[in-house]
Amino acid sequence: MEVHRCRVVPYHPSSINALAFSHPSTTSAEPTSSDLRLALGRANGDIELWNPLDGAWVHESTLCGGKDRTIEALVWTQEQDAPNPTGYRHPGKLRLFSVGYSTHVTEWDLTRGQPSKHSDGNYGEVWCLAAQPRPSSSLAAADDPPESLPDAEPPTQDLAVGCADGSVVLFSTDAGDLKYKRLLAPKSAAKARVLSIAYRDRAVVVAGCANSTIRVLDTRSGQLLRIMSLGAGVVQGPRDILVWSVKCFPNGDIVSGDSTGELRFWDGESYSLLQRIKNHRADILDVAVSADGQTVFSGGMDRRTTAYKRTGAKQERERVVWTAVGHARLHQHDVKCLAVFDSTKLSVAVSGGLDTNLVITPLREYGKENHRTISSVPQHPPLQSAPSKRLMMCWWSREVWIWRFPRRSVGHGRDDDAAAAVYPPSVVAKILIKGEENISSASLSACGTLLAVSTFSELKVFRLQSRRLEDRKVLRVRRVDLPTSLARLAGRHVLFSPNSCWLCVVSPNSRVHMAKIIHAPGAAGVSIVQHGMSLSTSKRSRPRAASDEGLGAYTRTINRVAFSADSRILVAGSLDGRLDSWILTDAATSARSQRAVQMAEETASSSSDSDGSEAAGTNGALVRSQECWSPNPTRDLLPNLQSMPLLLAFRPQKGPPPAGASEDRLVVVTARHDLWEFNVLAGAFSPFGRRSLTVGSSTGLGEWKDRAMGSVWDVGLETERIWIYGSAWLCAFDLSSNATVEAAPPTTGQRVHEENGRKRKRSRSPEHTSGAGSRIPGWKRVAAIASTMRTFQGPKDDTPALLPLELRDDAGHDDDDAEGDVARRSAGARLRHAADAGQHGGAQDERSSGPGSHDTTDRRPRDRAAIWHTFRYRPILAIVPIADPVNADPEQAMANGSEAGGLERGRGGEHGRKLAVALVERPLWDVDLPPRYQGDHE
Repeated sequence: MEVHRCRVVPYHPSSINALAFSHPSTTSAEPTSSDLRLALGRANGDIELWNPLDGAWVHESTLCGGKDRTIEALVWTQEQDAPNPTGYRHPGKLRLFSVGYSTHVTEWDLTRGQPSKHSDGNYGEVWCLAAQPRPSSSLAAADDPPESLPDAEPPTQDLAVGCADGSVVLFSTDAGDLKYKRLLAPKSAAKARVLSIAYRDRAVVVAGCANSTIRVLDTRSGQLLRIMSLGAGVVQGPRDILVWSVKCFPNGDIVSGDSTGELRFWDGESYSLLQRIKNHRADILDVAVSADGQTVFSGGMDRRTTAYKRTGAKQERERVVWTAVGHARLHQHDVKCLAVFDSTKLSVAVSGGLDTNLVITPLREYGKENHRTISSVPQHPPLQSAPSKRLMMCWWSREVWIWRFPRRSVGHGRDDDAAAAVYPPSVVAKILIKGEENISSASLSACGTLLAVSTFSELKVFRLQSRRLEDRKVLRVRRVDLPTSLARLAGRHVLFSPNSCWLCVVSPNSRVHMAKIIHAPGAAGVSIVQHGMSLSTSKRSRPRAASDEGLGAYTRTINRVAFSADSRILVAGSLDGRLDSWILTDAATSARSQRAVQMAEETASSSSDSDGSEAAGTNGALVRSQECWSPNPTRDLLPNLQSMPLLLAFRPQKGPPPAGASEDRLVVVTARHDLWEFNVLAGAFSPFGRRSLTVGSSTGLGEWKDRAMGSVWDVGLETERIWIYGSAWLCAFDLSSNATVEAAPPTTGQRVHEENGRKRKRSRSPEHTSGAGSRIPGWKRVAAIASTMRTFQGPKDDTPALLPLELRDDAGHDDDDAEGDVARRSAGARLRHAADAGQHGGAQDERSSGPGSHDTTDRRPRDRAAIWHTFRYRPILAIVPIADPVNADPEQAMANGSEAGGLERGRGGEHGRKLAVALVERPLWDVDLPPRYQGDHE
């Protein structure tokens, strides 16, 4: 496989301005809610929803923004739990709100991915937002009437917003609405902006202002309780101190971070200053407090993320002292936002800023576990290619760019003396989409002549024609007329079929629509006909945890779609792990299969839960032409996945298929990195899929933190590989029959330790972390909360030394750690043995490859192993094929150097052809970021 490394794509990730967890932290022993989500707001108006998933951190969906929009604050609220006659309480609906330097407060519809409500009024721009805590009485007894609550307050959560004119406004979310309630603080005479706001309890709001003050307000009476002054600014600096962040402790105390770089702690009863710490060299932009009030994190312009620990107060009258226990520069630019979540299994602090990366830091295990950085590249790659035309397309915001890769020019000498000149791809088209909505999805047809672009408001299709401009070839872009009903159809996902005859559009409510593409000869162009109504989805349901009901129909959102190689099978995967499939048949066969499917669904409809995600009023049969899409009769036989699918990929056809046959083997990679393969038409596992593989575990590396993003097939006469990649890794799985797959090592919780002829089962899993990175060995730990002690060693008492307490465990060779090390060493030994014996599938010495932009990987041993991986490329934006050896013409491929690969013919290549891919990297140093703070020591 030829790898063309390129960094020509000017994809510009947007900075992270806001972070919010859907549930508050808890100190109880209850398990973490399964519907816990992290909302991430970016400067371009996009909101990303992430699922922690026991530390896997999976990106689920994106709520697209638009032109001149930004997200500056995010909050979640949850409605009251609804009891039923059996005593079971259905969790209340989760609601997400945002503000962004405007007078609007926006509520988002998670199911459709669009704003559902706006509320504004006669006040200034909204700078900050806070949600009222849930009443404890509604959590304990949700069936109590509102009159039984203190002061007859409704069991809802109000919203408090701080404005640029100094006012604090209260909004009500009662009865599923969003409306103005009251003005807590009128416009100040100095018009000091309210920069930060937080609830101390359900009746008191704390607001940090831009005039060196913190105001405390009563939400019931609107009375101003206290004004706390921070004093004058620094010498030779601004006169006023900006209070960028205020947070409240469970006991009512207050902590603030300001523009002087000081962290100040205030008493919650007397509102007096308790302590102040200056650990930052520039502004503190955000502060986060743990659920138990024992740990505080701060982030600022100096790129530092600092952890503080509460000490003292062992006796009733003893003074509480806060100490900075450690800091690190986890970001490469300003740290703008922080959020924490603390529970029995998940205990993390997440941060984001101008460097566009999401950093996850352990909270309870700070200093004992590594932090984790999630790259800013999209988890669903925004790139596609047309290998037959060597085109590559990428989209971001409201722009679409298309590149063409030139063919390699090879000398006329012998193959081993040929000098290949590889030129960078050239831009052949740039498209700016009219309107204010950001692009939600785009697709380039395999023939390279059609481009579909969709937003959450409309769908557009363009025709691409090659033309010569001066001394180079470019693409002429012309818009294709669409039926009115199809043009108004907003698309969450759009995808062309491999034969470019069908266009699949997934609407915001996760309904699948199909459009027929008619290619007219000559200059007539193409015409697109809407081909009936939406395809019906399966009515089967999967058992869900009670807490999942807070998200409602959002869990049935379709997140992946895929066509088979012959364009006759369509598969869609949803967030709840369900797979739906449809097949392309003639009208008569479709009518018969429809009757069978309808009878099966009517039988199962009594036990299914209908949440509105099914397409009502349609039978899924499209009878306006001779070919019709109908539900796969065996689709209910496919199992529900344990987690959402990250990757759906059909195997390509190897040569012309037999009459009436179709390649229906589908490879699925889930969010937990389980790899499966199904025969879609048979509704069963394929021979390869009967044995489950875990990406990463089978290579002996354990679980890889970065999730899978995409795949590329490399299929020849003797090879059948799928290349799966994440943002920091590339892995190849050989699915051919003569490949040998070693059994994956047992999971950590099931590993059995054999010693002295007896077996002892593991009692606990040492690999389990708090949700951030992996554990740090005891001898490597430098700064950990309460992990060191001062002791004296040697003959002299004046030689102090700091000894980590964990050294005692390391010296004792804990069985759990030693056992994990043995397993890791054995897995690594197997890989080294396979490489030495020539059986490893392409484990070439990476040091022999130069740092150039062109890389050729040749792996064709007789008994090759099934798995190969590398961490050489990062961060990977996408990998797309630019020369397909399966669909290429052998004679044409032999005539040119790009697909021919003359060097490959001498080594036994298939007809001298091999796959060529473009590996697009987007390192952070290529991104134009604003100037950052430079300290005196830099």
